Amino acid sequence: MEEMKTSEVLVRLVDGTTITGKTNIKDFPRLSDCMNLEDNPFVTLFDVSLHGYAGQVVLVNKSQIMWAMPRNDKRSEHDR
Repeated sequence: MEEMKTSEVLVRLVDGTTITGKTNIKDFPRLSDCMNLEDNPFVTLFDVSLHGYAGQVVLVNKSQIMWAMPRNDKRSEHDR
């Protein structure tokens, strides 16, 4: 079994929902490559921070994602 290459992400859906969690970006160097080049229409988020689903696994249809960004930087929420 391959080791996962995870990235912390912030995802905003078209309905305004914001999800924070982690995803496996596999062999892709960047989150954007994983989102755009992966054939699977869903992205799997785990250890999510979302009301009612905290700490769980959530599958999100990529067609419902408005934007996504890695959370690897150390800026505060105020600076974003």
